[in-house]
Amino acid sequence: MKPVFSKADKYQKKQGPQVNDAKKDMLPIKEYFKNIENMKEFLKDGCQEFLTNFELLNFVNSGSCGLVFEGKIKKTPNKRIGLKFLMGKIMEDKREKNQNQKRIKEYNFQKKLHHKNITGLYGFYEIKNCSCIAMDYAKYGDLDYFQKKLIQKKYLSETLIAYITIQILEGLQYCHQCKIIHMDIKQQNILIDENLTIKITDFSVSQSYEFVKDGGKFTLPLAGTSLYMSPEVLSKCEIDVEDCNKIDMFSLGTLLYNSAFGEFPYQLEYTDRKNFKGIYDKITQKNLVFPITKSYSFLFKNFLRGLLNKNIKQRYSISDAMKDPWIKGTKLIFKEKEKTYDLEKFLINVVTDNI
Repeated sequence: MKPVFSKADKYQKKQGPQVNDAKKDMLPIKEYFKNIENMKEFLKDGCQEFLTNFELLNFVNSGSCGLVFEGKIKKTPNKRIGLKFLMGKIMEDKREKNQNQKRIKEYNFQKKLHHKNITGLYGFYEIKNCSCIAMDYAKYGDLDYFQKKLIQKKYLSETLIAYITIQILEGLQYCHQCKIIHMDIKQQNILIDENLTIKITDFSVSQSYEFVKDGGKFTLPLAGTSLYMSPEVLSKCEIDVEDCNKIDMFSLGTLLYNSAFGEFPYQLEYTDRKNFKGIYDKITQKNLVFPITKSYSFLFKNFLRGLLNKNIKQRYSISDAMKDPWIKGTKLIFKEKEKTYDLEKFLINVVTDNI
């Protein structure tokens, strides 16, 4: 599959033939544009409005179909923002239309949401053969990067997990009040800014149930990341509209279990990720057990049981989660943060369970 621009095309040819797979096709293009000078050259004749408003600073990270850079708003140069370039349109194939629809959908969902625990947006730009979402900058990256690269911990402390969880819940509670299911809660979609505030991002597969009447049914699409999907999503079944928020609760439970124990619940393994039926069978047939590699409180494990219940009717709703005793205890952590004016010291404390 041939990219649109000649320089990226030459770079791709140097790498040799690529396997006919979307992510592997994208690798050479992403490698080329990770070089900030290559990206700046591309932007020169890409979108004048973008260049008028923003300046590119540093490459930050890459995802399956895009790149994230740190940038700044020219009118307020001290304000750092994240610039998420979605490169799917570079590939001249049938995926282009779907990729573009996902970008527009992500932007339209996210621009409706104004909450401290949801990534704020500054604009959406079509730039030549890609598009860009300008959004809040996450100094500490996503939760996966934060855990593995910054603090280099296989297991997060219970205090840090609690600090993260309550903020994700508050962001999700707001989403659900707006009748939106995120559908893809995972470490890579949880960002951490310079104030250690948690931000939910990436609404590209989110679903709205705004127009479903009370007492009605909602048909779930197979959307999200397979290892984090609830059994209802894996089976694409129809659920009662009042249970919609419980889809995100199961994904949150999987995220927390993985962050705590370094593995997935219900004996799921990374190698299962392409086997939807296999994942569904394990969740429905295996018991939820907790490894003994790290000691966590009974309250935390009980909270996870509530989130990871296989039966959607018995699973925690967002209001159940907010009332849970383990969550109520997190207020002490935020009081400690208010007393600790040094964020670095506070971070050390929550990472090492010193609160």
